[in-house]
Amino acid sequence: RQRVAGRTQLDNFADRRRGTAFFGLGSEEVRAGVELAAGDEVELCAEFVSFDGMGVAAFLLGHQPPVAGDGIERAVAAAAHSDVAVVVVGLDQDSETEGEDRHTLALPGAQSELVRAVTAANPRTVVLVNAGSVVDLDCAEGAAAIAQTWYLGQEAGHAVADVLTGSHSPSGRLPMTYGRRLEDWPSWLNYPGEGGEVLYGEEVFMGYRGFDERGTEPRWCFGHGLTYTTFDWGVTTADRATLPIAGRTPTRGATALTVQVEVTNAGTVAAHEVVQCYVHDGSARRRRPDQELRAAAKVLLTAGERRSVELVLDERAFAGWDPVEADWTVTPGSYEVRVGPSSRDLRGAVAVEVVEAAAAD
Repeated sequence: RQRVAGRTQLDNFADRRRGTAFFGLGSEEVRAGVELAAGDEVELCAEFVSFDGMGVAAFLLGHQPPVAGDGIERAVAAAAHSDVAVVVVGLDQDSETEGEDRHTLALPGAQSELVRAVTAANPRTVVLVNAGSVVDLDCAEGAAAIAQTWYLGQEAGHAVADVLTGSHSPSGRLPMTYGRRLEDWPSWLNYPGEGGEVLYGEEVFMGYRGFDERGTEPRWCFGHGLTYTTFDWGVTTADRATLPIAGRTPTRGATALTVQVEVTNAGTVAAHEVVQCYVHDGSARRRRPDQELRAAAKVLLTAGERRSVELVLDERAFAGWDPVEADWTVTPGSYEVRVGPSSRDLRGAVAVEVVEAAAAD
């Protein structure tokens, strides 16, 4: 129950029902509007009692200030008279939180309308996405640039300013896949499940593995990321073409294969390139993803600099989970080791034959 200036405004005692807050320990959210004049000072009083039989008691009390009705119009007017427009959108603790699933990928409120309107007024619009997971960015299709800033903390302003002004080249890569529609994700057929239980029916084909398996073209693939220069890639080589293994259980940590590729910064500014290494099992005896990220190296190259980048794989890099043996196992056969700057931009590959040690002798 909440009282404002002595009057009850919210009463969640009489017909209280469980909600999703506090991992299901809280009640459903209730809201009420209170009109206050500028300069008014009022006393807030909140009373809370936990559900019967629970040893946890907590409550969340918040407020939402009124939103100006002409906010988008003012943003459009400012963007139209500016050289560059920067629009910050994303999520907050109310729409993205621990212990509760999001109900939509849409940006909360009128953020999508804001991006479309500002971009239409000024094509040189940069959209900064302050979110910890995927959001629907259809609205940003016409923007000059999009940057996923995540939740950077207190130094977010300085970090973003350095990138936007060119003092530092962006070097991040997406740790997830952006689809074009909800149906693109492998979990579409399984979520939200039935009877309060979610079945992870996509099994090993989650994330980019599922996009690859179904042949779905993502909006932005796993590992994608741009910077202020371009990189030239040389030929990919490996230190061996045959990999002998002592048994089906992989040895972790011991070097099994070293892959090399030469990368050159072909632009005029220093920047990082992220060399990603994926392994494809060409003779799998069970269903496996087409490829899986097994190694990566991030290298800083000055303008014109060329460097040979090494990626070291152990036996586990060739292993898959065997549900019968309940363990990671390596199956002898033909494998392909692929390298590139993202999962959908592969620049080279080498073939590797995995054989049993006894056969190799």
